[in-house]
Amino acid sequence: MTSAAPAPIAALGHRDYRIFWFASIVSNVGSLASLTALGWVVKETTDSAWRVTLVAVAGLLPLAIAGPIGGALADRMRRRDLLAMSLALQAVFGALVAIVVWQLDDPYWLLFLLSLTGGFVASIGSPVQQAIVTELVPPEHLRNAISLNSTQWNTSRALGPLLAGALIAAVGAVWVFWINSISFLAMVGALFLIPARPVASGAGESFLQNIRSGMRYAFASPGIRACLTVGGLVGVLLAPLTWLIAVIATDGFDTGEGEFGVLASSFGFGALLGAVLLVFIEQHVPHRRVVVVALLSMSSFVILAGLVPELWMGVVVLFLAGTSFTPAVSTVVAAMQAHTDDEFRGRVMSLWLMWFGLVSPLAVIIQGVIAELMSIGVALVLTGVVSIIAMLVFVASGRHRAIDPPPA
Repeated sequence: MTSAAPAPIAALGHRDYRIFWFASIVSNVGSLASLTALGWVVKETTDSAWRVTLVAVAGLLPLAIAGPIGGALADRMRRRDLLAMSLALQAVFGALVAIVVWQLDDPYWLLFLLSLTGGFVASIGSPVQQAIVTELVPPEHLRNAISLNSTQWNTSRALGPLLAGALIAAVGAVWVFWINSISFLAMVGALFLIPARPVASGAGESFLQNIRSGMRYAFASPGIRACLTVGGLVGVLLAPLTWLIAVIATDGFDTGEGEFGVLASSFGFGALLGAVLLVFIEQHVPHRRVVVVALLSMSSFVILAGLVPELWMGVVVLFLAGTSFTPAVSTVVAAMQAHTDDEFRGRVMSLWLMWFGLVSPLAVIIQGVIAELMSIGVALVLTGVVSIIAMLVFVASGRHRAIDPPPA
């Protein structure tokens, strides 16, 4: 069932996508609030930037290991059902985190193990969540659907940390984790309002053959290779602003619980503005130009985040970094989808997540060590400088041109 919708939100005219979109906001608000609260709990109970880093890495590394499995399953199973199973299991892990934080005075190692095992469960569902969008809208609305996905994700990125900060200050972090668990169940219920589509592919191949053929397909495409390169830069830049935000808040600006929520959500509010702006410019600006300008801008703001001395300056700089982040990542994801045939879509998107799952933990480890030995400001400045150099080399090579999808 479809209904007319203005061009900037054309994808929301499709009933199934509309259900998926609104339910995703609920689920992602819970997830981003939980991620923010987890960093806060670890920093407050251990007073160690390094231990915050280890928990972050534990949640990210499974993307590199289990991501390809999730991608192959997304092309061999009904995507709606696979996503529902993953979300239901994530609800269980969210409840376990709540219980651990509630019952234990020193929950660090159990939180580390839950972050690791829960990361494997999330890694199965993540490629599906990317690939299922193509089942919910026609091809002419795909780029708009991906842009709107970024809008809802960044709405969550803005509201989740703000909710976490408010709840931590008012009633304690444990309630954030209970809300996260419930939000996963809400998403599961919404998915069963959407009819399941047929399996995308997989006939005639073993599971391992599926994974290998997906990798061969991806690496044979210059466009997909260029998008994966940019994805690595996104992972490096995003790492400290997401997984080390508690360290930025406490060590960089010496904030309390309420101020922490404002700082943590400022990047998300900026990302939401960037998503809204992208909806209006996406049809008029080439993919490669959006990506290059956005990533160079984000790198510059990450440098500034490491230099500014006052909290209000940090809020402004992280907001501006967010406005650059969304156009970069949304445009790259849209380009990858446009370069990919549907029968390979789950596996190609899993490679994006696998690459992200390799680069981000490595970046977090390096940034966390620098923050522990020197300062979080030095870590941010070095991250931004290295990213600018890498992006300029990428552009000078001419490979950025491959990001643009082939003509329809």
